[in-house]
Amino acid sequence: MRLRDTGSDRFTKAWRWMTGIGAASKVLPALVALSLLAAACSPATVTKPPKPRTTVTTATAMTWSAPRLIDPSGYLSSVSCPSPSFCVAVDHSGNAVTYNGASWSAPRSIDPNEMLMSVSCPSPSFCVAVDNVGLATTYSDGSWLSPKTVSGGAFDSVSCPSPSFCVGLSGGIITYNGSTWITPSKKILISQRSFGHLRALSCPTTRFCAAVGYGNHFSGHVITYNGATWSSPHALDLDSGLFSLSCPTARFCVVIDDQGQAVTYNGVSWSAPVSIALSGPREGKNPSFLTSVSCSSPSFCVAVGSSGDAFTFNGTSWSSPKVIDPNGILESVSCPTARFCAAVDYAGKVIVDEAGHL
Repeated sequence: MRLRDTGSDRFTKAWRWMTGIGAASKVLPALVALSLLAAACSPATVTKPPKPRTTVTTATAMTWSAPRLIDPSGYLSSVSCPSPSFCVAVDHSGNAVTYNGASWSAPRSIDPNEMLMSVSCPSPSFCVAVDNVGLATTYSDGSWLSPKTVSGGAFDSVSCPSPSFCVGLSGGIITYNGSTWITPSKKILISQRSFGHLRALSCPTTRFCAAVGYGNHFSGHVITYNGATWSSPHALDLDSGLFSLSCPTARFCVVIDDQGQAVTYNGVSWSAPVSIALSGPREGKNPSFLTSVSCSSPSFCVAVGSSGDAFTFNGTSWSSPKVIDPNGILESVSCPTARFCAAVDYAGKVIVDEAGHL
């Protein structure tokens, strides 16, 4: 298994947490080095935005299951659920675990010896998973195809609004047309020293995508796609790394950062940042940070964080935190509807909300 080489601050933070709960210490020095490199390449002067306002409501009535082990190898990195009856979760050992609406399968190796970083399923019959060395593997009608090299570097994220259109982030932006991965003639190059790093994207349609990142010019910035071209980076007034976003439609997105701030998009403009009330650090651990967000509509989103907390958005404000994974670090969440969400953690566990049905 190869070490991820994208330089993500999120992985450094997560490993700091995990070293306190038995993680393999041999990976930490490499991650620390990457963190120091990112810090060294940051601008010398940063203009701080005004302190964001905090809007918190009482927790939305959601019934989450107890954490359930579905992957003994652990390190679940991403989950995608196109419907309440189908999900795929992938891990850092090259395995995929599927959900059929009633139970989770045993882990299946789909990318041996590599680390799967992201998965996207626009439907129960089609998914794409990408890894840390530039390989992509496709799920079609119940079968996973052999991984193919489609990029020269690690993938950070992939988003597929349909089986005939996907976008991947791998040192630049790569698209899939249903049969072939294509590097645009005018590739958006992501230089760690010059521009920073794009690390998350969301494409609700083939004519709209948004991508965010961290480091230098991309800290607190978003770029968007209109079906033909990508925009220049647009400042969101956040000075932190932007780690996740979700756009259920072309007229609504939510972006979260590692400091507990959220920004929304209404199809025309981006809001001012709002602070989400993160939990305090667990005993002997670092402060909490947000890791993932998923929105089924403009009136329902769920964000999860490193302290095992979940936060819900009702279209106006964010709830107070609810601990759904007391001993885990939640890494990814997917909510295809307001009545179903699945969240996965670094210990190979899943927590599901089925509006009280589980």
